[in-house]
Amino acid sequence: MTPREKLLSLLEGNPLSPPPVLPMATFSTAHLAGIPVREARHDAALMARCLLEALEKCGYDGIYAGWESSFNLVAAALGCGLSDPPDDVPSVDRPLLAGDPPDPSLVDPGRVDRDPGVALHAEVARIIQEKVGGTHLVFAYVPGPFTLAGLLLESDRLLLETAQDPDLVKGIAGKAGEACFRFAKSRAEAGADVLVVADPLASSSVISPPMFRRFAKGPLSSLMGAIAGELGKIPSLHICGRTTPILPDMAETGPRILELDHAVDMKRAASEVPEGIVIQGNLDPALLLSGPEEKIREAALQAVDACKGRPFILSTGCEVGLRTPLEHYRALVNAVRAGT
Repeated sequence: MTPREKLLSLLEGNPLSPPPVLPMATFSTAHLAGIPVREARHDAALMARCLLEALEKCGYDGIYAGWESSFNLVAAALGCGLSDPPDDVPSVDRPLLAGDPPDPSLVDPGRVDRDPGVALHAEVARIIQEKVGGTHLVFAYVPGPFTLAGLLLESDRLLLETAQDPDLVKGIAGKAGEACFRFAKSRAEAGADVLVVADPLASSSVISPPMFRRFAKGPLSSLMGAIAGELGKIPSLHICGRTTPILPDMAETGPRILELDHAVDMKRAASEVPEGIVIQGNLDPALLLSGPEEKIREAALQAVDACKGRPFILSTGCEVGLRTPLEHYRALVNAVRAGT
């Protein structure tokens, strides 16, 4: 089977041994190609080249298209200030809704459709789909509404307003959700097969499970439903950190794939997540960065063993870090293929 056929078979409910391997390799691929991150992130062809070279060198089973943190990219399109580091990914350094009181009417989701940065990163997905889409599924990240709302207002303030003005939070998250959908649509039209909604602020490491259900779950469910329905793409969900307490809630938002971080108990996840959902994870990216290779192999096989007998993708728990050595990528890929 081609790597694409492997992943599609998993999505049909068929466990594979050995499982497919797909590290969350995005901006880290610039260093594998010897190119500064800033140089590549302003050039769609160069960004695609970095991602495609990493795929060829490492031989994993899928590819992420683009590496700009999607929530930062959309926040910038909506009017937030964005940093421009020379060899790292940007981050929001000025929220849009800095006024007191904040004015949610300043959030215009339509700006996503007109933003040149969004269009440039969509081009990466087009190039990659054209080059390897016949043999590999193309994944692309989409911001989660609650996290994007936190960037628009500023995360600490958003969390404070969940207690002081919950209607304000829900209003901002609603507009953020529309912007997220527009971004997802741009990726779908560019040829991405799997749209991965990333909502790190919704993690149980940040908010309580009841807060997740009150503020994050509804907008997430709407977005995931639109990805599967209106856009006709495969919805995946990634929430960083500790998400074991909300695994059933995450499953109920409608993903076909759940990307789980290294803080999650994978045996518990394997027993609690419905078998119709593919589990993906959960090697610590810090371990992949630092090694040694034997420890990477041990952790990989532990994750595989925890999810034995169910559809599973071996991956990192979050994005691969900058300066991760090529040998460590290969250790992850080769260890599981040789040891299962």
